[in-house]
Amino acid sequence: MKFNLNAVKATAKTTWVTTKILGKKYAPVILLGAGLVGYGYSVYEGIKSGKKLEATKAKYEEMEAAGEEFSRVDVVKDIAKDVAIPVAVATASTASIILGFAIQTNRLKAVSAALAMVTEEHARYRLRAKTVLDEETFKKIDAPLETKTVNVDGEDIEVESIVPNEGDFYGMWFKKSHKYASDSPEYNEGVIKEADNILTEKMMRKGMLTFAEVLDILQIPAFLCRQTDLVYGAAKTGKCVNVKKGQFMAPKDMENVLNKMKETGNENLMLTERGFSFGYNNLVVDMRSFPIMRSFDYPVIFDATHSVQLPGGAGTKSSGNREFVPNLARAAVASGVDGLFFEVHDNPEEALSDGPNMLYLDQFEAVLRDLVAIDKIVKG
Repeated sequence: MKFNLNAVKATAKTTWVTTKILGKKYAPVILLGAGLVGYGYSVYEGIKSGKKLEATKAKYEEMEAAGEEFSRVDVVKDIAKDVAIPVAVATASTASIILGFAIQTNRLKAVSAALAMVTEEHARYRLRAKTVLDEETFKKIDAPLETKTVNVDGEDIEVESIVPNEGDFYGMWFKKSHKYASDSPEYNEGVIKEADNILTEKMMRKGMLTFAEVLDILQIPAFLCRQTDLVYGAAKTGKCVNVKKGQFMAPKDMENVLNKMKETGNENLMLTERGFSFGYNNLVVDMRSFPIMRSFDYPVIFDATHSVQLPGGAGTKSSGNREFVPNLARAAVASGVDGLFFEVHDNPEEALSDGPNMLYLDQFEAVLRDLVAIDKIVKG
């Protein structure tokens, strides 16, 4: 019988490659198994070492009784020899288990990151599809799946759509003009849940979420409008930034705030007028502020309710004059303002804050009708 060396080499090579592949694939299991076996073997060697230690102890007791000299170093060396094997095996076993868990942890992190990326990209795909396809076509490809049974690793599992049908509750989450709005409450619910899933995945990956990942508009309070790092950082997110003019700021000075934010390349910026300090506990609105700030070529908003606030006017808290809100709002719209901000409440007396300067909800429609009419006259 002839000995085929080439066949043996090929077989050995195949075996080695297969072993490497399987070894890499099942490394955590192999390392865990090796560690457990090692612990068992270390116990066996420990029992043997116990007998050796007894013999070493008897040896040095005899030497001491015979008056023979020996040093502590000699004793330590002999003890080290007796326990070397079980200690080494136990240490290696521990290292093997720790390494196995480390490899598995890294793999789980990689899988979680990949899943998060796929989830996020899928959500983006759905939203892009909504903007390209007509609603009927989108509903056909995005319709909830019927419950069906699939076999996973030999086990039958029922799967179904994760977007439930719960009536019209989600029909009021979006304005009709919103780019993701739909007449279908089920679709709106799906959009909200997918956005929540994306944010949840990010929270799990990073342990935190930034305001820019959650909010559509970042607002800088009036008292912080000159905090350079804050306004620059907000603009750097790329989100729309609304800066309220400080009660201590001249309208012209807000151009410096805009210029600092524009350094980030963000052009999605707004300014808001909310009154100027006029003595103690009082604010006034200088209508010249609107044309001055609009000359910077960015939208200007009028905060009609905070502008009638009386800071500290109630002694231990702020007060306000809501009766002047409609007058100031009409004057601002007549000045060509780009937008308005109101605080509205069905019962301002029960509001947790800013109640004295809030408008009553049942009076708000009449105020808006006047403002729309004035805006049409001013802007044609």
